[in-house]
Amino acid sequence: AKLLKQYRQSCDSVNALPPTSDDRFFEVTTSGVKFLPGLQVMNVATIGVKVTNQELPGYELVFIRNLTRAKGNRLFVWFFDKVTGKDKENSNKKDEPSNGG
Repeated sequence: AKLLKQYRQSCDSVNALPPTSDDRFFEVTTSGVKFLPGLQVMNVATIGVKVTNQELPGYELVFIRNLTRAKGNRLFVWFFDKVTGKDKENSNKKDEPSNGG
């Protein structure tokens, strides 16, 4: 529900067609940057995709959000999460009910 709301807001901000149930979401992950041996930081962009059939068939892609993720050595990832505030985001997500999707 939160992703759909963000998608709707992104569509409004760029004057794109409003979301429908036929739209799809894609997550695109960058190859990342290695800062230290054992720590890699990546960006994950979420994009909404709609097939349009106005005058000609086409695709409409709308950027929804960008998330930063770290992987590697647990200590480095923990430190990265602390410094960037991701640890607070993760603890808030644990408190949210899951809707299975």
